Amino acid sequence: MEENARKPYDGFMRTPYAKVLGLALSLVICILILAVSAVGSILYLLSGIILYIIPRLFHVKGFKPMAVLGVVFLVAATLIGAFAFSIPNMESHDVEHMSANGFSAAWVGDEAQGTVISVEYSGTGTPQIRYGAVNCGFSTVYGASSTMDMKNMGTGYQVTLQLNEGTPYVIQFIGDSGNSNYAVINYGPGDLTGVAISGNLYNAALPTIAFFIILIVMTVMWKKAEELRVQMEADGRLYPKGEGVCKECGMIILPGMTVCRCGAPIIPPEGYKPPVRETAKSEDHFECSECGKPVPADSDVCPHCGARFDED
Repeated sequence: MEENARKPYDGFMRTPYAKVLGLALSLVICILILAVSAVGSILYLLSGIILYIIPRLFHVKGFKPMAVLGVVFLVAATLIGAFAFSIPNMESHDVEHMSANGFSAAWVGDEAQGTVISVEYSGTGTPQIRYGAVNCGFSTVYGASSTMDMKNMGTGYQVTLQLNEGTPYVIQFIGDSGNSNYAVINYGPGDLTGVAISGNLYNAALPTIAFFIILIVMTVMWKKAEELRVQMEADGRLYPKGEGVCKECGMIILPGMTVCRCGAPIIPPEGYKPPVRETAKSEDHFECSECGKPVPADSDVCPHCGARFDED
């Protein structure tokens, strides 16, 4: 064969540019996953796995660059989720957007007894209001909710809520035809920023933790595998690192192989001589002059490298 079959893979994919591309690509893809998936869905966990896999495909193997990627992902996902998604989404859902499913003319005002919320309702029965402190993750806005019946005031329905000052709340009217759109109330300048950052930090932390668990476990496994390789090289069961591949096809070759699977003859690396085993010193064995491995005394051919011996 005139060309190494692995050459296309050993080109761009092993360059520093490929590694940077792999790190950037994993970051973008995982942030997009968080942006389009529901908070707490299985995709959140999968994004942590994907964050690890993609750089590995681009031959990013060091612990340090992968750890930096995890930290950058946590910070970027938190800030992008908060300022590009959560805050604009909450600001766009004010009380004017509550007119739906029979509800209209919604109004929120502060009075001495608390926060008064009123609405006109054209449906049947007594409407309810559901409310809770805001939490969020990218485009999802939610909160631990309590439900109250609204009072019929003749011209509409009303309820008075005791809300903590400076804490944004989600309110939602509930009628016989189902739920309306939600609104975010009870916040001033800057109040949404803290809620958005803390909410997105919590949600971005879930895939980040999964990523670091995988990274640490795999790093330990690779370290143990490398220690095993060093031991196998010392025992003569593997060629030195970087030498144990066929020059023609790039397949892994082992000491003692004389012909590769591709049919190319195998020549041991220059200067390579495996350690002499104790059995080689036995009267029943002698050391092969070609590969240095023990050969039974009555053998005409080395069972390891295929070298032939004369009668002498």
